[in-house]
Amino acid sequence: MSIRVVDVSEFTREIPRSAWRCMAETWGVEAAVIQAWGGGYVAGRENVHFRQQCEAALEEGLALAAYGWPPREWNDALSHIGPMRQHLAFFALDVEAGEGLQPQYVDGVRAALPPWVYASRNSWTTIMHNTPHYADLPLWVARYPRDLAPSAPVQWPAPTQDPAEGWSALEFGGWTASEVGGWQLRGTTDLCGEQADLNVFRPEAFRLLPKEETMSDAHYEELRGALAATNAILAEAYRQLTQQDRSIEAVIKLVYDNLQTGGDPAEVATVAAALKRLAQDLEAGAKRAEEALS
Repeated sequence: MSIRVVDVSEFTREIPRSAWRCMAETWGVEAAVIQAWGGGYVAGRENVHFRQQCEAALEEGLALAAYGWPPREWNDALSHIGPMRQHLAFFALDVEAGEGLQPQYVDGVRAALPPWVYASRNSWTTIMHNTPHYADLPLWVARYPRDLAPSAPVQWPAPTQDPAEGWSALEFGGWTASEVGGWQLRGTTDLCGEQADLNVFRPEAFRLLPKEETMSDAHYEELRGALAATNAILAEAYRQLTQQDRSIEAVIKLVYDNLQTGGDPAEVATVAAALKRLAQDLEAGAKRAEEALS
């Protein structure tokens, strides 16, 4: 299963709540990855619209994550994120230009948020020389199919399509299909009057659970009727069990009286013991029925 996700940057500028609402309601977008650092891909420059973009998306119920470039400025990015950190599922280190990753960058991010890698096959092989050293991190991969080019109508893969589908033909950096958490499938796209990239992610990337189905009134009444019928059956079973229990006690008393008046002691004792065990079993069944009704 996959969910629809957009990523936006400083280039998108402020995004009103109405645009996020449109993305969610019209296009089924459930989450956003927002650039925190590297505005305009200029080192040392924050996305000045980061907080506004995050807050408006949160107000419309979207889950969030963030990314930053260059990776060496991870600490500046986290400082700029500030208190918004509590709302983020992960932070992706953007490897598409510059000197790439170093282990200390990943460790620094890990102290605050789960670290991810954003890269394409070309950027990783060019910048990182296809090293498998970071294959334990989740990968957000940029891969643009020709039929989903920006000039094509807006379209998304089916929810059942795996983000890592066809990964065997794309493998790089030691990542396997299970480490591909997100797939950026289309670049800058006009969506609800804003500019965004289109992605699909595994739901667990944003700690999202499957949406609960809403029960219709008719279904609710049907279930309530079935529950009432079940309760009635249990009540009748309980009544019969308790009546039978009392009758068995009476039989046991008769057997005991017969024993006192000279009946065959061995035969009467055997029958009495069997009836007593049956009475105990019925009593236990009656209690279980009573507990089911409470």
